[in-house]
Amino acid sequence: MIETEVKFALATLADIQARLSRMGIAPPPRQFERNRVFDTPDGRLQRTGQLLRLREDDQIRLTHKSPMPQASTEAKQMMETELLVSDASQMAKILSAMGYTTVRIYEKYRQVVHLADVHICLDILPFGQFVELEGAIPDISAMASRLALPWKDRILDNYLALFAHVKTRLGLDFENITFADFEHLDTSGVDFSGLTTK
Repeated sequence: MIETEVKFALATLADIQARLSRMGIAPPPRQFERNRVFDTPDGRLQRTGQLLRLREDDQIRLTHKSPMPQASTEAKQMMETELLVSDASQMAKILSAMGYTTVRIYEKYRQVVHLADVHICLDILPFGQFVELEGAIPDISAMASRLALPWKDRILDNYLALFAHVKTRLGLDFENITFADFEHLDTSGVDFSGLTTK
C-alpha cells in the first residue's frame, strides 16, 4: 500500500470542526493513541527512512513504513504494511527478541472523518494541533481547498520530525512525546511555518 498524506498545523481545530459541521458532518469522539517506535540499537531504520511502529487505540496495529524510490513532491508518500495484532505486550516481546528496542513513545488524540475518498484526521498532540489529509493527491488537494487549508502551507514531515523541530526550538532534553512530558510546557510560540512546502 502507498500512503499519501499532507499535514497542516493549526492554532486550533475549532474552525475545521465548524466547517465540517456546516457540511453536515459531525466528527466522532476523540480516540486516544499510544504509539511505540522501534529501531535497532544503531538506529538503522531511522537512518534509512523507515518506521516500525506499534499503535494502541481501539485496536492494536503493527506498521512498517519505508520510503518510495520516486515519491511525489506534492505530498508525503511512503510504502506502508500494516497488520492487526491481539496483544501489544507480546508483540513488543517478539520485536525485542528480533533485536528491536523501543526508541520513542508518542501520544495523540485523533478524530477521523471519511469524506470524498479522503481520510481527514483531526489530531491533538502534546505540542500542537494538526489536520492530516490522506488519499490520492488530487483528492487531498481538493479537500484542502474545501476546508480552507492553503495548499502552500502543507507539511510533508511526520510527527516525529515535527517533534525534533519543537525539541530544538524549546531546548527539550526528553525523547518521548507524551502529554505528561508536555504538561507544564508552553508550546504556543512554536512556529511550524518554516517547515511548510511552498
